[in-house]
Amino acid sequence: MNLATGACFELNRSAAELLTHLLDGATVGGAIDTVQKKYRVALDVVETDALQLCDELLRAGLVTGNPVERDP
Repeated sequence: MNLATGACFELNRSAAELLTHLLDGATVGGAIDTVQKKYRVALDVVETDALQLCDELLRAGLVTGNPVERDP
């Protein structure tokens, strides 16, 4: 939650797990791969959802950093 703006997100289990991996120091690509393998969802689906989540969190001021792209 961003206390200055009131922005708040409620995450489902896989999104929360992805964010936990990122906060623990994983790269975006690494977090995507881990979540994809655990939940057995198509990689492109996890990648699209993860990048969208990261972008929304950045725009809402809930995380800081640079816009994300898939690791090569």
